[in-house]
Amino acid sequence: MSTGAAGGLGPIAGMAGEGCVIRNCKTKDFAITIDKYLAYNAGGIVGQAEKACIESCVSDTALSAGAFSLNLGGIVGRAEATKVINCVYQGTITLGNGFACAGSRWHRRQRLWRIPAFLQYQ
Repeated sequence: MSTGAAGGLGPIAGMAGEGCVIRNCKTKDFAITIDKYLAYNAGGIVGQAEKACIESCVSDTALSAGAFSLNLGGIVGRAEATKVINCVYQGTITLGNGFACAGSRWHRRQRLWRIPAFLQYQ
């Protein structure tokens, strides 16, 4: 899957809203490449989730983003008030030049992004 502008982008669901439960899903040999413009939320299972539950899912989705891409995650790109339970990400995340947050978490109290050290930036 390759895209320019996107709001929520994922192989199972672009958006999971209030009360949505996504359970026992698996992606295999799937890739999302955001090569142009702006992408907001892209994930290995769900692009964006709000007040949802993602449980017992496995993703090997390869995520790749160019300039001006935001919120990339192995399971979910952006999650708000969402439970992610017993999920595994076995894919890769590649970031090009430009601003991007991958596999990160917003700390409201500290008002900063925490980005895991294992992510590689090109």
